[in-house]
Amino acid sequence: MYLIVADGKYEEVIDFTLPGALVRGILIGTLVLEIVGKATLSCASSGYQAELDFKGKKMFRGKLNDLEGKIKQGKNVLYEIEGGWDTVTHITNPKTKATGVLFDTSQQPIVPITVAPLEEQQPNESRRYWYPVVKHMLKREEDLALEEKKKIEAVKREEEHYRQENKISWTPALFQPDSTGFWYYNKWNEIVAQMRAARASMH
Repeated sequence: MYLIVADGKYEEVIDFTLPGALVRGILIGTLVLEIVGKATLSCASSGYQAELDFKGKKMFRGKLNDLEGKIKQGKNVLYEIEGGWDTVTHITNPKTKATGVLFDTSQQPIVPITVAPLEEQQPNESRRYWYPVVKHMLKREEDLALEEKKKIEAVKREEEHYRQENKISWTPALFQPDSTGFWYYNKWNEIVAQMRAARASMH
């Protein structure tokens, strides 16, 4: 995947991969969603690259949400990153050993998620579409959740089969490809502008 970062003076294309997700406590204990695996961000024009490793908690040791990583230019390691991605992450210069706070979640503003009630959402919006599955998951009714998931998958397979038979191209409402064949979110520039405005208002 990739995103374009532009600030009026520079424009860079950032290629990135995402880590995986692991659900713990489905049968025993508390239900926990944990991010695990590796992620990378790289910019071909500058040569900068970030390698992040989201550590999974072991059975009898370790803790949730540990993060380790490096920021590099070529093979040269510029900074090392460690901490908890959901608490405080520190950054260290490996040459000088100088350490500082890279990100502290307690210092970030909390913006509540606002969504329309289910009955006002479009039939294909995720929260409404997957509600039959989610409601059973919240009640820990795994068998019923699985049955609802199978129903959704069957409908999607039938829709895809119909499109193929009738040579109908699928046109996403919110995503479109660029000239290189990559897909991007239509409202990405709008989101970036809102993020910049929110950050500017904090200063």
